[in-house]
Amino acid sequence: MTGKGRRATEITLEYFGWRDFFGSIVTGDDIAHQKPHPEGVLRVAHELGAAPESCVYIGDSPADIGAAKAAQMFAVVAGWHAYYHEELRELHSDFWPQTPLELCEFLMR
Repeated sequence: MTGKGRRATEITLEYFGWRDFFGSIVTGDDIAHQKPHPEGVLRVAHELGAAPESCVYIGDSPADIGAAKAAQMFAVVAGWHAYYHEELRELHSDFWPQTPLELCEFLMR
């Protein structure tokens, strides 16, 4: 789920060769309510046939973590950059890895 529009998302996926890596792609153009409203992340869970409480949502903004928490998903902060740190800390995410490697190790457990 990205807040980007459909066209920008398609350009990004094509550029990086990621088009076939996702079972569901929901953009800001596909929903009525933007994050932190949970509509988009709940739609992804539904399209994947997953219960929201069994999902892990990884994000780097307060809106991402707010959407994950509102959807009752496990909220993970991609915490290896300095943006929004104070706002993110106030949201009490479920996990805050400091590096991409730490995130990968967590997900492989």
